[in-house]
Amino acid sequence: MTNGGMSDPALTNTDPAPQGDNAARFVQLSKAVADPLRRDILQVLQQDAFGVLELCRILDMAQPALSHHLKLLADAGLLARRRDGNAVFYRRALLDPADPLADYMAVLFETLDRLSLPMALAAGKAAVYQARAERSRKFFAGHAAAFQRQQALVSPPDAYLPALADMLAVLPGTKHQILDLGTGNGDALGLLATHFDAVLGLDTSAAMLETARQRLAASDVAPRVRLAQGELRDQRPQSFDAVLLSMVLHHAANPRQMLGEAARALKPSGWLLIVELCPHDQAWTRTACGDVWLGFEPAQLDHWVGAAGLMPGPEQYLAQRNGFRVQIKTYQRTTANNEGALA
Repeated sequence: MTNGGMSDPALTNTDPAPQGDNAARFVQLSKAVADPLRRDILQVLQQDAFGVLELCRILDMAQPALSHHLKLLADAGLLARRRDGNAVFYRRALLDPADPLADYMAVLFETLDRLSLPMALAAGKAAVYQARAERSRKFFAGHAAAFQRQQALVSPPDAYLPALADMLAVLPGTKHQILDLGTGNGDALGLLATHFDAVLGLDTSAAMLETARQRLAASDVAPRVRLAQGELRDQRPQSFDAVLLSMVLHHAANPRQMLGEAARALKPSGWLLIVELCPHDQAWTRTACGDVWLGFEPAQLDHWVGAAGLMPGPEQYLAQRNGFRVQIKTYQRTTANNEGALA
């Protein structure tokens, strides 16, 4: 794979933190951000991770020059990077509360986030997101029939649905309507219909929805399930008692944005349920299963969902199988208004 490929946004710092006294680190941090291009890089990386060639496209510059600036930011502890074969991917570093300079770094990021992203950079990011989404759409349009077979090589539904059922059984609150986002083949629809009065299975792929429709045809729960083709952003805010993202986030062009939209779709005290892969290094899933990301660090999910106004609830980590480990995480919406949540 080349630098233009995808890796997971749950990047971790692979290099040791800058050494030396805090006064010297303060100077290093200050010098690292005191450059217009490096300011642009930090702004672009506010919400997502990008491969080096993606950043070259967004910033409209050659790779050797960009790599120099990325190294300066990473060495200062402002960026996290992950190598995947010949590819390197970057995101902003997650701040360590125990770091004496964490407050300073937080102020730097918060100040940058109040600045408007230049139109050219915003257009470049939009083009990268569009390219990611288009690759995903093409995959599912052409591989709907084989997807279930390929999925079984990673983590078949029967490996995690029983654990999800246990979570649903003890989940407090109203259970009128749940949204199964990215319902795909409809693997979870039957389970959801036994716990909720109504289930909406939403997907952007007509081919995948047709497969789900055929599987539902002879099911006793079919009257409680509705299937629809569309985007999450088209759903009305605060419409659902729960939203499920089951093995869908690693297909998302912009996972952080998807989580923010899911939070807004929840009613007050509603629940977000995530079934997702932990980080792995099996890049073959990109071509075989249409994966955009190679799993997610639990702390990264907590960070994104927390920024959307949700609080963590019960979670479970399943035993590793086929080289993959599944995490099941729950979050509750605790505020009546998430309109300021992530976009």
